[in-house]
Amino acid sequence: MQLGKKESSAPNLMSIAILLSALILSLLLPLHAGARSDGRFPGKGSYNAWTNANTLMGFGNKSASEGNLDQALDYYKKAIHTYGFDSSYYLNLGNALAMKGNFHLAEQAFAKAADMDSGYYQAWLNLAHMSVKLNKPDEAISAFKKAAKLTKDQQEREGIEQQIQSLKQHEQPPKAKKKKEKNR
Repeated sequence: MQLGKKESSAPNLMSIAILLSALILSLLLPLHAGARSDGRFPGKGSYNAWTNANTLMGFGNKSASEGNLDQALDYYKKAIHTYGFDSSYYLNLGNALAMKGNFHLAEQAFAKAADMDSGYYQAWLNLAHMSVKLNKPDEAISAFKKAAKLTKDQQEREGIEQQIQSLKQHEQPPKAKKKKEKNR
């Protein structure tokens, strides 16, 4: 009879583990930036892999919020390895890389997120900011323009337009400025 109890307890332990995983996932997902830009299953690959990756992403977000960026990076990379079709994983990876000062890799992660989901406002905005940080004004202007088209917030759009204008003013070659001053 003991053997029978052990066999019947195994499915119960599995059920408990599944319930605990679901509970943990539900608690951590509010930290999640959102699968894709709209929070829905991207429709590629396995749904189970996606939910497992979301759990990893939640752990990454928790680690990041606690200041443990190395651990957060590990979780984000595991999430991407588990399910590589969700742009929000790349966005969070880019955020953590940027916080660690690794701007080139952050730029690559944001570009990947924007490439995967061309309607992902935050990916374009973060890519623009990284391009500014890396002194790439043309790339920054292009990404800011895409972000401006995607935002529904008028104030946000106006702020982005101001950033674009500022970049365009700084982009003018010094000789062109001197010619204008001589013609006055």
